[in-house]
Parts: sequence; structure tokens; C-alpha cells
Amino acid sequence: SSNGAHLPLTRGGGGEASSDEEEEEEDNGGEAGTADPLPAPSPSPEKEPVPLVDYVLNVMKFVDAILSNNSTDDHCREFVSQTGLVPLMGILGLPNLPIDFPAQPACQAVGAVCKSILNLAHEPQVLKQGLLH
Repeated sequence: SSNGAHLPLTRGGGGEASSDEEEEEEDNGGEAGTADPLPAPSPSPEKEPVPLVDYVLNVMKFVDAILSNNSTDDHCREFVSQTGLVPLMGILGLPNLPIDFPAQPACQAVGAVCKSILNLAHEPQVLKQGLLH
């Protein structure tokens, strides 16, 4: 219990110190918001690039793991009944995808999710939604 009393006072190690430092930086940034150009909106705001393809890949790996790591078709049928195919196919039509998206692992991961649904649930809605998008 004596170590617990000294923990809040130490500033040198662990995750606590870094979170304290982050909070202090946020507090200082809030006080000096007019002097700091980063938090203040600029007249011509630059768009921050978003790693869209990485997001797609990670989400598709996650969804495929949920759907395919089950010997039954329960998850696939629920995915289809909750209209999961519409946003799934919508990923392939996103406007800001790179030109080489069809050759990237993220696109192949979308196909893997569709394949899992077809293999496990034999769901004709996969092909229907694919043709609509």
C-alpha cells in the first residue's frame, strides 16, 4: 500500500505518465488555441488522408473471421437477414478507392467474405447484391 501512495507522484514510467502528459498537452493546446495554428481552422482546410484501404482490409478480416469460424451457417444467415450485403457490396463502389484497388488484398478480403457467405449459407442474395452494385 505504500507503493500505491507513491504511484501518482512518480512521473518517470509506464502508461500513466504518458496519459498524464497527453492530458497536459491537450490542456495547454486548449489554452493557447489561438496561438497554435493546428487546432484553429484555417481558411483553406487541407484534408487529412485516411487509410481507407487499410480500414477495409481490417474490417473484412474481422467480418470473415466471424462468419467463417463457425461450422454452421447461423452467422452468415444473420448477416444476410440484417442487410449486411448492401454495405458489403457498397465497399466495392466507394468513390475514393485507389485505381489499383482490385489487385489489393483489401479487395480480395471483400471477395473472401462473399465466398464465405456463399460456401456456408448458399445464399443467392450475394450474387443479386453483387449484380445490383
